[in-house]
Amino acid sequence: MKKSLFLIACCVQLIIGCGEKKGVPPANLIPEDKMIGLLTDIRLLEGAYSLNYRQVDTSEYKIESYYQKIFKDYNVTNEQFKTSYSFYSTQENKMPAIENAVIERLSEIQAKQEAQK
Repeated sequence: MKKSLFLIACCVQLIIGCGEKKGVPPANLIPEDKMIGLLTDIRLLEGAYSLNYRQVDTSEYKIESYYQKIFKDYNVTNEQFKTSYSFYSTQENKMPAIENAVIERLSEIQAKQEAQK
């Protein structure tokens, strides 16, 4: 009986998952340019944490409050970020383009820092 219920639940989940429209942006999608800035700040945060703690482990060190501050600065929610990140990840060329733009911004920041030395 339990196996049957499990199989039925799996089938229902599969049907629901297959019925979702692929490529349709969510209503609260973060625009690409804003997503690039957001991810740049997140990468800077994670980089700073990894320098101090050797690895980013949110269960041991309380980094969550810093993520929330970044989300507040960009006027987005954690859920909106996750939804947008998931959407862009499913688009063939979107996430690589966004990540490349983030890398470019981080490189510009690094060049400015090195020029000030």
